[in-house]
Amino acid sequence: MESFENQALWMEQVLAELTPSGAHLAGHSFGGATAAAYARRFPGRVVSLTLLEPVFTFAYPPARLLGWTVLSSLPGLPDRVRNYALGKVGGVEYDPNDHMAKMIAAGSKHFSASLPQPAPLNDVELQGLIMPTYVAIADRDSLAGGDAAADRARLLPQGTVEVWSDTTHSLPMQAKDKLDARLKAFWAASEARG
Repeated sequence: MESFENQALWMEQVLAELTPSGAHLAGHSFGGATAAAYARRFPGRVVSLTLLEPVFTFAYPPARLLGWTVLSSLPGLPDRVRNYALGKVGGVEYDPNDHMAKMIAAGSKHFSASLPQPAPLNDVELQGLIMPTYVAIADRDSLAGGDAAADRARLLPQGTVEVWSDTTHSLPMQAKDKLDARLKAFWAASEARG
């Protein structure tokens, strides 16, 4: 698992066993970058691709948010400083009673990713994502790259790009009910095309 290419190969080994006819892929943040890497490598195996605030996929994150991300992952950082930085990254104040916030804080404190930083997709790679693709971008504090990411995502051959108002990088949690309805309709339409 030393690269996104390795992750894509590992995913194919799993998905080939579990769903030989293909799969709907969805990912948020780095999960979106991973899903896009798989879809680039195995486009014929992807029924649809859903990318929610996908980092390093269409554009680079703003330097300010990237700085908070780096700070939040420093070893030995006091919890109050880490939690403040995580709040800046997520665009919401850290809530010590929120289970998702606790999980993210624990991950940033105890997990160290050794993958190289991905680069945004180039034009050829974008055109290679031939499956129906839904991209959700936050309208503020977007780690995906905001308007620049939305503009690049609009180059996808079968892309549906939506900028969600009043959301941050925590978009899937902030707009879960509306997003749930939107994605169910998108997945159903993708299967109908297929």
